Amino acid sequence: MFETDYIFKETAVVCLAKRTTVVFSKESNIYSYLKRLSQNAGWKFLRVDTTNQMGFPDILLLKGNTYWQIEAKLLKKKKLVTIEDDLKFQFGQLAYMKRALTLNLNYALVVAKDTTIAFITGATNEETKRSDYTDIIRFL
Repeated sequence: MFETDYIFKETAVVCLAKRTTVVFSKESNIYSYLKRLSQNAGWKFLRVDTTNQMGFPDILLLKGNTYWQIEAKLLKKKKLVTIEDDLKFQFGQLAYMKRALTLNLNYALVVAKDTTIAFITGATNEETKRSDYTDIIRFL
């Protein structure tokens, strides 16, 4: 369903997938799942609902001086092969994601299907791949 590495607009990204007991049948299930887990781990969860089409992510997680910007998507196809083609994005979301990854911001694309949730974020080398996930994995 999910691979471990993808190329998104010429930027290498890595994917960490995890099976859960939750069935993700709609995007709001992803929000609820992340809210519960992040709040249990001491993160402040902010759901952002914008209508300005600037591409700002769905969720902000805050803890001390650390933040994560999270865009949540439900995978409707059988398998995620390419991020741009297999997920439905609104105007501005792909550009925002590309910019966030280019600037090495704490940004994650969270994709869910059935009982699997995947965190996709930027990484430039093996050390970065491990460290980028450190904070977000803690509440998985």
